Amino acid sequence: MRDPCLNEDQSWGTSLSAPTLNGIAADVIASAPSKMTAWPEKVRAVLMATAENVDGGEWNSAIDGRDGAGVVNGETAVAFAQGLVEVSPSSTAVTDGIGTGSISNANWASTLNYNVKIPSSKPSGKHLRVVLTWDSNPVTSGPTTGNYLSDLDLQWFGPVYHSSTSYNGNVEIVDVPSSEVVAGSTYTANINAGMNGERGRRAWPGKDKPAGSPARALRKQGP
Repeated sequence: MRDPCLNEDQSWGTSLSAPTLNGIAADVIASAPSKMTAWPEKVRAVLMATAENVDGGEWNSAIDGRDGAGVVNGETAVAFAQGLVEVSPSSTAVTDGIGTGSISNANWASTLNYNVKIPSSKPSGKHLRVVLTWDSNPVTSGPTTGNYLSDLDLQWFGPVYHSSTSYNGNVEIVDVPSSEVVAGSTYTANINAGMNGERGRRAWPGKDKPAGSPARALRKQGP
C-alpha cells in the first residue's frame, strides 16, 4: 500500500495484516459457503494449511514459532476451499480434504485416524502439510479441573514418523517432505485425544503444499 505523504510503499503491522486477513477469510467463506460456514475452525485450518513458510522448506515448531503458520496465500486458500473433500475418521483416503467434528470424553479412550492419499504423480517442488486446530477455550470435564486449553496432538504415520505436540496452543502442524512419501500410497494422520479430559471442536485439514512455503485441509504447495 502506498503512503501518499512519503511516496513509498508501506506494508507492515497488524493495522494492515488484520483487515487483509479478514478479507481473505471472507473470500474463502464466499468461495465455498456450503463447506466453510458453521465451523470457524475450518477457515482457520484452510488459511494455515495453505500459508507459505517465511524461511522456506518444511514448517518446524522449534524455529517457526515467530512467524506462526507462515504467510497467508489468499489465492491458494480459495482454490483449496473450493476443491476440498469433506472427510471423517477412517473414511476413504483423499489428497485434499478437511474434517470437522466435536470431541468428547468418549474419544479419550481411542484416537481419530484420517487417511491421506498421495497423488499418483507427486507435484514437483511440493510437500505435504497437515493442520489440526480446535476451540481455544472449550468446555472441560473429566479428570481435569478448570477451563484449560484442550491438549490435542497430531501424528503422522508414514515411512518416517512425525508429530506436533505443543502444550500451550490450539494448533498443531506437521509438514512431510515429498521424499518421504510414495506416489499413489495411502498414509494415516492421527489426532491423539488422550492427554486430558477437555472437550472441543476440531478441524483437521490435510493438504499438500509447495516447498519453501509455510500452510487441514490436505494440500500441496510450491516454493
